[in-house]
Amino acid sequence: AKFRSKGRLPALSYYYAPNQAAICRCSQPLAGVGRRSEEDEVMLGAFLRANPNRPYMYVVDTRPKINAMANRAAGKGYENVDFYQGVVFQFLGIQNIHVMRESQQKLIEACSDSAASISAFQSALESSGHLKHIKSILDTSLFIAKAVYDEKASVLVHCSDGWDRTAQTCSLAGIMLDPFYRTFRGLQVLVEKEWLGFGHKFLDRCGLVKGDSHETSPVFAQFLDSVWQLMQQHPVDFEYNEQYLVHIHDHLYSSQFGNFLGNNCKSREEQKLSSRTYSIWGYLNRRKEEYLNPLYVAPASGKWSMIEPSGVVQDYRWWHGLYSFHDRSLHPRESMQQQLAQMKDIAQVLEEQATGIDLQIAAVREKLASVPAKPSSEDPLGATEVGSETSSEVETSGSSPLGMNNQLKMVPDPNTDWTEPRQAKQCSCATHLDPIAYRYHCLHCGVVFCARCLDRRAKLPCQVPGLLARVCRQCAKELR
Repeated sequence: AKFRSKGRLPALSYYYAPNQAAICRCSQPLAGVGRRSEEDEVMLGAFLRANPNRPYMYVVDTRPKINAMANRAAGKGYENVDFYQGVVFQFLGIQNIHVMRESQQKLIEACSDSAASISAFQSALESSGHLKHIKSILDTSLFIAKAVYDEKASVLVHCSDGWDRTAQTCSLAGIMLDPFYRTFRGLQVLVEKEWLGFGHKFLDRCGLVKGDSHETSPVFAQFLDSVWQLMQQHPVDFEYNEQYLVHIHDHLYSSQFGNFLGNNCKSREEQKLSSRTYSIWGYLNRRKEEYLNPLYVAPASGKWSMIEPSGVVQDYRWWHGLYSFHDRSLHPRESMQQQLAQMKDIAQVLEEQATGIDLQIAAVREKLASVPAKPSSEDPLGATEVGSETSSEVETSGSSPLGMNNQLKMVPDPNTDWTEPRQAKQCSCATHLDPIAYRYHCLHCGVVFCARCLDRRAKLPCQVPGLLARVCRQCAKELR
C-alpha cells in the first residue's frame, strides 16, 4: 500500500461473470523515475492470472499523458511496463478537477443569462467545454467496458488518488456492461459501492462546508450527466427516468440525508450518521412510481447485454432538466416518456374498468340463465302463479331490466375530462409543477395534481375487485 498514493492499493470493482474478466481500481503508483515495488508487481501478476481467458491485462490511466508525466517528476506518476509482465498501458485524457470546476462555472454563467441569443448561448456552451468533458468520460468508460466485453481482458483503472475520475469511469463501465445497474435498485447499489464505499470526497467536492474552494468540482454531477446521456441514446434500457437523477443531484447538495455527508465511510461512522440522519434511498423508494421509465424493457433472465455511448458528437445534448430547470420562462413540451407514462396510467384504468364491466355482464347472464322457463300456456292458472313467482325471482336476482340497472349502475362515465398535463402549471395546493416533473392525473376526475396531493388509493367504479387506483383526496371521499 505504501507504493500507491494515499495507500489506495488495487481493489476489485466489478467482476464480469460471463467471461471471468474483472475491473479493479486503485490510485497512481509512487513510481517517480526508476522506482519499483516487487509487491505491487506480484499483486498485478495475481490479478492477471485470475482471468484465464487472456495472457494480458490493461492498465488504464484516465489522465492526459502530460499530467501523468508531471506527477512522475514529483515522485508519483504511472506504472513502468518494463517491470510488469503482460500489462498493456493506456492513457485516456479526462481533465483534472480544476479544469472541470472552471468548465462548470462557465456553464452556469451561460445558463443564467436568459436574455442571451441562441448563437450567444451556443457559443458560451462550446467555450465551457462541458459536452467535450462528458464525452471524454464516456469514451474512457467505453474503452474499459469493451476491453472486458469484447476482448475478455481484465482492466486496472486509476487516476491520481483514485476517487474522482476512477469512480466515474468504473461506474459508467458497470452501467454499460451490466443491466442490473440500469435498474432503480441497481443505481443505488452502484453509488453505494463505487462512490460512498470507495471514499469519494463528497464533502470537499460539493463544498458542503466552508473550506478550500480549490477542492470543489462537479465530479458526481458529471457522472449523473453521463448516465443521462446514455439514457437519451438508449431509452428502453433504463428502468429509471430523468427525474430520478435530478432528485439525486438535488439532495447531493441539500444535506437533508446523511448519505453524502463526509468524505469517506470512516468519517460517517464516527459521526454516527446512519443513526442520526435518514437515508436518501428510503425517500426515493417510497416515491418509486414517480421515477419509473414507461419505455423500459427488462432483459431476459440471465441475459447480459452491453450498451455503448454514441461516437457522434451531435448525439450529446445539454441537459436542460438539470442546468436550467429553475428558469420558468422555458417550458418545453413534455418528453415522450412523460406522455407515455400518462397514457399508460389512463389506459390501464380504462382496461381494468372494462374488465370489471365484462365480469358484471357475465354475472347478469349467469343469473338470467338460471331463471326457470315459463310454463305451458295450456294451464292458464299455473302460468299465472308460476309467472308471478318467476317475476319475483327475476327482480330479486337482478335479472330484470331494473335489476340489471342496479348491477351496472356503477358503470363509469366514459367522458372524463382529462386535464392536458402541459397546461397544468400549478397544483390545487399551490405547488408549482416543474417543467420536467411528472404530472399525476387523478384517475377518477382526470385533474392533474402534485405527488403529495395524490396520495390516496380507491376502487374505481366497475374496477376489477382487489385493485386500487391513484385518486385525489376529494375523489377518495366520494368513492369511500
